[in-house]
Amino acid sequence: MDHEVVSQDFAAQCQAALDRVRRVLEAAGAHLDDIVSMTVYITDARLGRIFTDMRREYFTEPYPASALVAVSQLMPLGAKVEIQAIAYSVEASGG
Repeated sequence: MDHEVVSQDFAAQCQAALDRVRRVLEAAGAHLDDIVSMTVYITDARLGRIFTDMRREYFTEPYPASALVAVSQLMPLGAKVEIQAIAYSVEASGG
């Protein structure tokens, strides 16, 4: 999975990041609804509302617990968002 910056557009980067999380979960036999906690790092706190609104397109209530953290810089350079997610799936764990 590449980690190139897909666009300089914040919303496009959010979409790409959420799609990557979805693909990783699906490869493990899990789904976005299995996410119990997320930490989202963004480089401009003023863009937080865009991510929050976009999150509603990917998740249903009850939404996973989450923290939105503004940072000065992400890698690779030019990245504006990074998502760390923790998921739990009974089906994926074989339980």
